[in-house]
Amino acid sequence: MDNCCIHKGYDEWLKDHPNVHFHYTPASASWLNPCEASFGKLSRTVLKRGNFQSAGDLSRALDAFIMPIMD
Repeated sequence: MDNCCIHKGYDEWLKDHPNVHFHYTPASASWLNPCEASFGKLSRTVLKRGNFQSAGDLSRALDAFIMPIMD
């Protein structure tokens, strides 16, 4: 997660979940912007409009979104 101040209020939660570790990236990490844009597009085009009857349905929808990117 980036160093945005909104992500820094989880100290108590992290104490209750010792197996979770946050790894912060530099606030100026320009590579993070395309990643955030891709997750936004995934959310808008696949997840918010999706109606998944099973984990398999969700997996196939995610694969259909990701595979053209990988080619």
